[in-house]
Amino acid sequence: MFTDTDEADLPVADDSSMHISQADKIYHLYFVRRLFTLTADKRESVKDEIIRVVLTNKGINSMKTLDI
Repeated sequence: MFTDTDEADLPVADDSSMHISQADKIYHLYFVRRLFTLTADKRESVKDEIIRVVLTNKGINSMKTLDI
């Protein structure tokens, strides 16, 4: 699998025969970050976030913060 090609060959079954079809390549990237917040009374609050970025060769399709 090469990341610089736009499409991938996928085998598809159709009425007892098999043929190859083309599909766009999609990549999912996951970014994890931990946020620290210090309150006025010196208590530390921690929040973890996961951000999923969906890419194709044309660019970013979507970006979403996932609940943990």
